[in-house]
Formats: sequence, structure tokens, C-alpha cells
Amino acid sequence: MGYVAGKTIRELRERKKLTQKELAEKMDEDHGMIIEIIDDEYCITMDHTMTKEHYISFLAYATSGTVEIAKLYPEQEIAVRLRKKGHGYLYGYCNRHGMFRTLI
Repeated sequence: MGYVAGKTIRELRERKKLTQKELAEKMDEDHGMIIEIIDDEYCITMDHTMTKEHYISFLAYATSGTVEIAKLYPEQEIAVRLRKKGHGYLYGYCNRHGMFRTLI
């Protein structure tokens, strides 16, 4: 899959009558992230393919003072535990769809 220009994304988004926020939320939903709290840790799993052609490269938990990154590899199961440190964002990177995030 090649690079898609911002102008093309905007035109397609507007054709579907979506705001930028709505598009971002749809992209997050498509990646199937499940976040559970177990023993004061965030346990993250995802229903996402992990082939050599399509995979999640990393998950990163960012708060106001720290960042914790879990590197992921193709053909690996997505099951990550990150120490809970308060409110922040969980970022991920899909090699086909780019960066996505969710507030945790």
C-alpha cells in the first residue's frame, strides 16, 4: 500500500461526511484494542493481524511525565502489560494505517 496524501484523505472524509475526530475514532475502533486493568497494570490485547505485511509495530503509554514503549513484531501475539501511572494516552502504530491513539 502506498502513501496517501492528506488532500485525498480529506476529500474521502468529507465525501463520507465525517469530521477529523470521527475518522480518528473509526480508525481506533478498527484496530480492536482491548484495555483491562489487572494488578495496577494496563493489560492491552488487540484483535489485529500480525503478518509480515500488516502488523502493529509498537504500543506506547504517555502520561504528563513518562513514556513507556512496548515494541511488537510481525507474527507475534499482541498482549502487553504497562504499569498504570494515571491518565494519559495509549499510542499505537500500524504499518498500513499509521498512528492511532486512545485516552486511558
